[in-house]
Amino acid sequence: MEYSVIEKLKESVFRVIDENRDKIIDIAIQIEENPEIGYKEYKTSKLVYDYLSSLNLHNIESIKPTGVIGRLKPVLSTDENFPNIALMGELDALYCRESPLADHLTGVAHACGHNLQVGIMLAVAAGLKISGIENELYGNVVFMGVPAEEYIDIAYKRKLMENNEISFVGGKQEFIKRGYFDDISMSIATHVEANKKDYAIFAADECHGFIPKTVRYIGKAAHASADPHNGINALNAAVIGLNAVNALRETFKEEDIVRVHSIITKGGESVNVIPADVRLEQCVRARTMSVLRDVSKKVDNALIAGGDAAGADTIIENMPGFLPLRSSRPLSEMFLENAKQIRSDMEMGHISFIASGDIGDVSHIMPTAQITCGGIEGVPHSKEFKTVNYDAAVILPAKVISSTIIDLLVNKADKAKKNIDTFEPLLPKKEYLDFMGSMFKTIKTKRVES
Repeated sequence: MEYSVIEKLKESVFRVIDENRDKIIDIAIQIEENPEIGYKEYKTSKLVYDYLSSLNLHNIESIKPTGVIGRLKPVLSTDENFPNIALMGELDALYCRESPLADHLTGVAHACGHNLQVGIMLAVAAGLKISGIENELYGNVVFMGVPAEEYIDIAYKRKLMENNEISFVGGKQEFIKRGYFDDISMSIATHVEANKKDYAIFAADECHGFIPKTVRYIGKAAHASADPHNGINALNAAVIGLNAVNALRETFKEEDIVRVHSIITKGGESVNVIPADVRLEQCVRARTMSVLRDVSKKVDNALIAGGDAAGADTIIENMPGFLPLRSSRPLSEMFLENAKQIRSDMEMGHISFIASGDIGDVSHIMPTAQITCGGIEGVPHSKEFKTVNYDAAVILPAKVISSTIIDLLVNKADKAKKNIDTFEPLLPKKEYLDFMGSMFKTIKTKRVES
């Protein structure tokens, strides 16, 4: 297909995106005004389902407990020469009670821009579908409204797991397990960039992985003033354990960018009773899985030492976290080239995203790239976070992604197939699921008499 013909396809898609700008931004704002926690995104899922239905997309599925999938063309082909590209938008919000965006009852806010991701996904869907160019594309595009990217509200999600409603905390992990990625050849994700008010496009070269833990110290209750010597203080065990973790920090290499952070979710029942049941949630993060496993073992030992020192029982439950992002460099370069063609005067380039996301899990299985965009004031997960330019945060990245998808799927999808053929998965699906299953690990000590 000649260059001029490809450009005409892109121009027709851009025109549709511009014509539907107000509707798409309105949906992004509606989602922002109705923030929901992972696996509870009922309103958000309905908004996405209804909009994809209005576009007459094919095989639209509403997923339980939450999630939506729609397809540009009627069926996914199992032909390896007919690539299927997934574009994802994350549905959930997070707890940030201090944010002006927060729901006054729940404290939940879209303080990470996931509503903007959904807007981008819907804009691309509208552009590709309404323009009528789908028959010019040798391949399919699958739009995935994915739940539960934020690794929070663990107690609720564990109940879902115990009831066999989900297998994993992360939504993309759950989609992998259920087979929604089985026919996908390559995947695309988006995110916002902190403190970038103006137009900007970056390719995320890496995100870090993490291993989450829940920790429980079990001691013995006693009167805190009259009888403390007959108690076993579980809060002291937690404090000693956390200090022991802090003592490990000098052993972390700078280049591994290790982070260990914790919250106490239960510190006791009453100030005049020796705490007998204290609970923590903890994350260990690093750039690579090998470092993660090494640091995680050290942290477990330190936490156990806290229990041993105070004479308390220690129960540590390790769970599968998110894997580090292994970004497709060729795909990232295609995004940046299209960004340059669309708006050459903005900031662009490669970045390292020092956070975690379950997009890393997908990147171990198939070629994957994540782009980040501007239009944002403040830092994600903070009260200062807000969208200041929806055209920079939704419309521009939608055009960049649409343009890249066209490049990938025209001319018998030669560029897509080249990316796919040269990709070597780090963990094919079966190995991935086996590995994730092995991450469920419970450690128990027994010191307190029943």
